[in-house]
Amino acid sequence: MPRVTLKLISRSYRAISRRFLLASPTKIFTLCGLVLLSTCGISGFWMFTRLYPQNTDTNNSQCLTAKPNEISEVININGLINPSILVNLTSEKTGSVSVLHVKEGDLVKKGQLVASLDMKDIDVQIRNKNAELRALRQKSQKLQNRANRIQPLTSQGIIPIMDMEKFEIEIFDNRVNMARLESELVNLLRDRAGSLITSPFDGIVAQIFAYPGTFVSPMTSASESDQSTKSTIMQIYSRLQVVVNSPEAIVFDILGSKEITVSPTTDTRIKIPARIDRVMPYVIQTKDKVNAIPIRIDIADPRPFLLGMGVEVTIAKNPLKGLGVKTHSIVRKNGKNGLLACNPSLDFKEVQVLGEADGITIVKEHELVKPGFRYSVVGAMQKSPWIFDFFGREGLNKLKEGMDSNPLE
Repeated sequence: MPRVTLKLISRSYRAISRRFLLASPTKIFTLCGLVLLSTCGISGFWMFTRLYPQNTDTNNSQCLTAKPNEISEVININGLINPSILVNLTSEKTGSVSVLHVKEGDLVKKGQLVASLDMKDIDVQIRNKNAELRALRQKSQKLQNRANRIQPLTSQGIIPIMDMEKFEIEIFDNRVNMARLESELVNLLRDRAGSLITSPFDGIVAQIFAYPGTFVSPMTSASESDQSTKSTIMQIYSRLQVVVNSPEAIVFDILGSKEITVSPTTDTRIKIPARIDRVMPYVIQTKDKVNAIPIRIDIADPRPFLLGMGVEVTIAKNPLKGLGVKTHSIVRKNGKNGLLACNPSLDFKEVQVLGEADGITIVKEHELVKPGFRYSVVGAMQKSPWIFDFFGREGLNKLKEGMDSNPLE
């Protein structure tokens, strides 16, 4: 059987060769032309389909479905740890610090004694004034008793009225001296109270500028530090807060935030919950010449932070809800954002972009773009292949990419 087949093939080949050799040149040229045209047509069709694939809804890899989705945007901004209230405890009296009852970092209560000035001179004056006042009171009592005895004798004419009047003048002078001593004693007690420095509120001792032996007065400074003022003995603050200088463009995003956390810049793994205390009613200019609004933020746990420490504030905005589509599928037409419907004509559907994160864009749902809407991820409809496009750089690059493929596949 194989021999018969080989004989048939050999005879057929000799017959075709004999006919081809005996044929006229016109027939040979016509046959070659037909073969050449057929080859060019097949190759052209192959290159057309490779270089310009059609975008139709039958190609599921280029079409996706819009589904309800939401994204959470995060704002990171730097801030500084500042006190909510900072008070310089000063002395209104001249003197030297005698005793410090607290140290830096101590918790203090409202009215707690934190420092005392030297009060030896005041105590001596108070003792002397008290002794004088006691003597005058005793004298006043004796004078009053004597007046009670003389009054009946004066009424009977035994003692002249002039003597009684002199006696009453002496009683009046004694009372004047008593009133003067009582006033001086009140002033000394006031000075003594001014020498006792107490905390005006519950807080923490931040810094101490004057130590035992330091002379302070309303006209001198207890420390060379810029943070101290004249007669400053120590600083006390109530609680720690974060102050961030927010650009005007994101102030409302921060105010409408869903969650706020604060982390030290040295260890961002620490996340402390926080909340907005107040927005300051003024605008400042940063070193970058940008207008900013200071915002004070309360922190739930101040233990990981120190006064003046730099922190990183993470602000989670309220999630944006809408239809989720691939970001690269958004196209622009006539200055508007839109999606291309997954059909042969790739109809443009205008959409409103709400936000973007991680390659997903949230668009607002409307009548033409609803959940289940099929959109193209190609981006734009391909143009017809012109000869200049074919021989252009893009066409040559595509042709080069497809050279390894078999055109007969």
